[in-house]
Amino acid sequence: MAFSDLLAASQRQPYLNGTVTCLTGAVVPFSGSQAVGFSLSEGGGSLLGGAFSASCQLTLANDALPDGVSPYGAQVRVNLALGDESAPLAVFTVTRVIRRENDPRLILQGFDALGTAFEGEFQDSFSYPRTLGQLAQGIAAQAGFSLSADFPNASFRIPAAPDWGDISLRQALAYVACAAGCLAVISRSGRLQFKPVNAAADPLPLQPDVTLKHEYGDAAFGPLKALTIRLKNAPRGASPLVVTQDGAAAGSQNGLSISGNPLFPYGGSHTKALANALLNELQGYTVQQLRVIWRGNPSLTLGDRVRVTDASGISRLSSVTGQSLVFSRGFSMQSDCEPPRVSSGAGKLFTSSGALNAARLEGSLNGVMIRDGSIAASALMAGSVTAHQLAAGAVTAEKISAGAVTADQIGTGAVTADKISAGAVESRHLAAETVNALYARLAQADIEWAEIEDLHAAIADIANAQISTADIDWGHVKDLITGRAIITEGEAGELYIARLAVTEANMVSLTVGELVVKGEDGSFYALTVDEDGNIDTEKKEIENSDVADASIHGGEKLIEGSVTAQTLNAQDIFGDSAIIRQLIAENLDVDTLFARQATLDKINALDITGNESIRLYVENQQQISTWVRITEDGLEIGKEGDTARFQADNRTLSVANVKTERVGIAQTLDQDEEWAWIATNSGLGLKYIGPEVSA
Repeated sequence: MAFSDLLAASQRQPYLNGTVTCLTGAVVPFSGSQAVGFSLSEGGGSLLGGAFSASCQLTLANDALPDGVSPYGAQVRVNLALGDESAPLAVFTVTRVIRRENDPRLILQGFDALGTAFEGEFQDSFSYPRTLGQLAQGIAAQAGFSLSADFPNASFRIPAAPDWGDISLRQALAYVACAAGCLAVISRSGRLQFKPVNAAADPLPLQPDVTLKHEYGDAAFGPLKALTIRLKNAPRGASPLVVTQDGAAAGSQNGLSISGNPLFPYGGSHTKALANALLNELQGYTVQQLRVIWRGNPSLTLGDRVRVTDASGISRLSSVTGQSLVFSRGFSMQSDCEPPRVSSGAGKLFTSSGALNAARLEGSLNGVMIRDGSIAASALMAGSVTAHQLAAGAVTAEKISAGAVTADQIGTGAVTADKISAGAVESRHLAAETVNALYARLAQADIEWAEIEDLHAAIADIANAQISTADIDWGHVKDLITGRAIITEGEAGELYIARLAVTEANMVSLTVGELVVKGEDGSFYALTVDEDGNIDTEKKEIENSDVADASIHGGEKLIEGSVTAQTLNAQDIFGDSAIIRQLIAENLDVDTLFARQATLDKINALDITGNESIRLYVENQQQISTWVRITEDGLEIGKEGDTARFQADNRTLSVANVKTERVGIAQTLDQDEEWAWIATNSGLGLKYIGPEVSA
């Protein structure tokens, strides 16, 4: 059986299920036994150009989520189920988690993607000309969404980049939706859609068997025949652009007003053509004032048409402008159809981001339906919001723009000192006469702590102040702690300084606890005066903690401890011990050199004094160590691991452990001759080799 048929059954037992996808990536499903309740609110204003963000609240049992798993920032999918069938209700991001003491429930509140993903700043980096369809798809892509460009006017070309100003992705999307004759919504399954405001759409019939309660009024709008557009960047006093159908006069009952949309610029070559294209899509649009509470079907969304029939058989046709969906031991919906109305001083009829126009609100409105920043101050009529209608802490200083509240708008006694936080009022916001009036009251005031940006006072007694930059003509400061103070000219009755560096000092009178001066020998001496007035000197040793980086010039010598330097340029260095990993010198003059290992390309030495031997290392495929040693018998040459030895002095030459086929003796006479000692089977013999045999 289809889900719509299950919903229409006289006996039904709906329940909720879904998933919670946490920021960690963990996906936690919840069942009907764990989902206690759910509510959703959407719309609430005129449809054209709306980008309404649905607010959601899901109540779960505490055991629905494992211990240690936080749902804050999670994406929640909620389904309405009947038997084995289900349909999506909402996809939203959790922006608030509520846990109450002694309450076994967990409340998750949040908004769909239009209130979260599309709140980022819009950046127009597109090339033009560009169609409305391409523009809407580009805005959606910046928020990580895709969008089908099958909506009205999608092929209309915008010739040049609009003057967007600083707006959010949601506001930019609302401007494009307005020009296309649509509203932007997030579907029940979480997809972005442009829904046409279309009078020809087939309505959903609501018969008395599904209606729990409905009411209607006399207010009605339509059919639409005119558009009044206040062009972007139009000069003061310029008339709006008015386009009509069949020459009809624009009025509050048959015309809609658009203001400030950058796609309708003043003097734009395409502006009038776009206005006519929009009117062609909207003509015939009607709305009848209607409210119906019924058994509900989540497939009905904003912008859809409904036909409500009462028990007497009378039918009323209208368009849905706002809805609330509720699950609490059953499922129901309230669908509202409100025609647009024009009221003087009410601000713009349509806001680009789907915000509510406060002048058109009647009765009370649940605070969870209003997102922070969704109502601009310019959209509020004077007196529409009074103090007793605001909960404590509902309005904070950062939510009030500069200049939004003037003194004549604040009643006498309405603002007391305990309602103003530190730093909320800066001196540039106070008129001169206001400061003069307050001076008498501040004269005797005991201010324990104040964060003051600009201070102009004849006398200020401040216990603790953090001042970044100040132009003070005359200041009496009791205690001053500062990271850096630049004083051109000053007088100090009593001044305590831990460390003082002075370029030039002219002192009329100086009182010093301890005075350290530098003597002619380069040492530092402490000067003290004994009880008889005699001056004594004591040589002082300056420790590392007494000398800041680059604060001392060593003169001839720098002693005490060690020197660590990335680059050292010195004419003379005297050191008892120096450990140098690598020494590169064009000329090195050393009386005595001790080196574990030295690699020298060239050495000129008059005297080399080593240990008992000089070792020569020849590196080929393997390291070979050959040593040369001076002994009592003369020069000895050997190699590690070899028993052969070569010894020579001025008289004799001996070779130890020589193995060879022959030992040749060459003598240079008139003819080159060579004899060789050769070992044969019969013994050692001397044999003539001849001149042609080399040694």
